[in-house]
Amino acid sequence: MRNEPAHKKLNAIFLGSVVLLTCLELVSALVNGVEFMWLIVADLSPYLLLFTAIWALFSFTDGKAAEKLMVVLAAAVLLYECVYGVLQLIGKSSPGHFYYRMTGDFGNPGPYGGFIAALLAVTIPEALKYRKARPLKTNALPLLCAAASIPGIVILPLTLSRTAFAAFAFAALLYISRIEAVRRFVSRRKWTLAAAAAVLAVAAVLLFNFKKESAKGRLHIWKIEAKAIAAKPLTGYGPGMALGAYGDAQELYFREGGPFSAAEIRAAGVPEYAFSEYLRFGMECGVPGLVLSALAAVCALLLLRRKRSALEYALAVLVVFSLASYPLSLWQFRILAAILLGAAAGVRSRGMAITAAAATVPAAILALLCAGTLIELRDARTYAKEARLGIAFGSPRYCSDSLAKKLYYLRNDGEFLYDCGYRLRTEGRYEESNGMLALGKKISANPSFNLLTGQNLEDMGEYGKAEKEYLSGYYKVPCRIRPLYLLMEMRLKQGEDRGALEMAQRISRMPVNRKVRSMATMKSRAVAVRDSLSNTVTNTQHYR
Repeated sequence: MRNEPAHKKLNAIFLGSVVLLTCLELVSALVNGVEFMWLIVADLSPYLLLFTAIWALFSFTDGKAAEKLMVVLAAAVLLYECVYGVLQLIGKSSPGHFYYRMTGDFGNPGPYGGFIAALLAVTIPEALKYRKARPLKTNALPLLCAAASIPGIVILPLTLSRTAFAAFAFAALLYISRIEAVRRFVSRRKWTLAAAAAVLAVAAVLLFNFKKESAKGRLHIWKIEAKAIAAKPLTGYGPGMALGAYGDAQELYFREGGPFSAAEIRAAGVPEYAFSEYLRFGMECGVPGLVLSALAAVCALLLLRRKRSALEYALAVLVVFSLASYPLSLWQFRILAAILLGAAAGVRSRGMAITAAAATVPAAILALLCAGTLIELRDARTYAKEARLGIAFGSPRYCSDSLAKKLYYLRNDGEFLYDCGYRLRTEGRYEESNGMLALGKKISANPSFNLLTGQNLEDMGEYGKAEKEYLSGYYKVPCRIRPLYLLMEMRLKQGEDRGALEMAQRISRMPVNRKVRSMATMKSRAVAVRDSLSNTVTNTQHYR
C-alpha cells in the first residue's frame, strides 16, 4: 500500500472519531437524563459486535478473501431483494406499505432503493473487473455479480428514490474516476469538467422537480433540524430524543410567526425519522456529534478508496444516502454499515490485529449481556403491534395495566406510549394518561400527544391548560384542522361564542383534502358554526 504512514494516520482519525462519537452519545444521554439508554445500547450491541469482528477479520488477513466473501453475500442479497420486489410488483407478495406496490424487505421504496443502489455498487464493478477473465465459464464470481446486477439495474429506477439515484451516481463517478483512459481524456480536455458540472446541475434540478412537494418537505425538515441544533449546540438533546426536539423546534418556528410561506405550511409534517443521519447526530449530540459523524464517514470512505477495496462504492452510496434518508434506523443498513466500516478499519498489521481482537472481546460480552434484553424487546414489540389492533377494535384484553407491563422495554416507542395514553383515557385515568403522553412528547413530533393531553385536561375541567395543548398541537403542524376544531368545540362547550367563532373562521379558510372524510367533516362543521355564530356575536357586540 502506497504511503502506509498516511493510511495509518487516517485510520487512527477514523477510529478516534468513532470512539469519540460513542462517548459523546453516552455523555449526552447522562446530561439530558435519557432513561432508555440501555435499550438503545442493547439494540446496537449486535451491530457493534459485527463491526469489531469484521475489523478483526480484515486486520488478521490481507482482506482479499474476505472481500470476495462480502461480494458473494452482496450478490446473493441483491438477487433476493430483486426477486422479492418483483413478486410484490406482480401481486404475488404483500409490500411493506399499503400505499406502495414494491418495497422489498423494507417499509417503503425509499430505503429499498438505497439498499439496492448500495448492493449494485458492489456487484457491478466486480462484474466489470472480471469481464476479461478466461475462461469466463469457470469464473463463478463475475457470473454471479452479473446475474444479480441485471435485475438490480431494472429494479432501482422503479423505486423512484431520488436519494438512491444521487448516491448511486456519486458511486459511479468514483468508479469512472478510476479508469485511466477517462482520466487521460479529462486531463487533455479541461472543458469536460465544466460540462460534467453543468450536467450534474441539470440532473439535480430534474431530481428536485421529479417529486417537488416531497423535496420541499425534505428541505423544510432540514431547516427545522438546523434550528433545533442551533438551540442546543453543545450537548444536543440526547440519543432517541431527536424527533421530540424537532417537534418543539417546529412549534416554536410557526408560533413566532415566520416569515414563512403558505407552501412551507403545507410542507410541514410529522417526520418519523430525521431524514439525515448527520443532522440526527447533531440533534442528539450537538454540533460535535454532527462533525464527528461526518468525519467518520469521510475517513472510512477514504480508507477503502486507498485500499482499492471492492466495498468502496457501496460505502460511497451509504455516505451520500445518509445525507437525506434514515438508513441507520433500519437493521438491514445497520448490518451493511457495520461490515463496511469494519472493512475500512481493518489494516494488515500485528498491532492493529491485536487491537481489533481486543475490541471484539468487550463487544461480545456486551452482546451476551444484552441478549436477554433483546429477546424481551422483540417480544414487547410484537405485543405492541397486537395491542394496537386490539385497542382499535376495543378488545378488553389490552387494558392499561397489561400494557404497562411492557413499558420498560418500549419507553422509546412513541406509538406504544400513545396507545397506553389512549387506553388510560378510555378508563378515565386522565392524570396517568397525561403522564404517559408526556413521555411520548419527548421522543415524537406527533401533535396527537398534545391533542389527547388536551382532551384529558378538558374532561378534568382545566380549560386553560387544555387550550395550551391544542395550540401547541396546531403550531407543530399548522396545516391540520383537528387542533383548532377541538379548541372550537371546547369554547362552544364553555359558552365562549366569540372564541369559538374565531376558531371557526380560521378553520373555514384552511384548505382541506376532500378525499379525507374526517377533514371535510370538521370543516363543514366549522362552517356551520361560523354561519350560526356570526349574527349572534355581531348583535351582542352591537348591543354592548
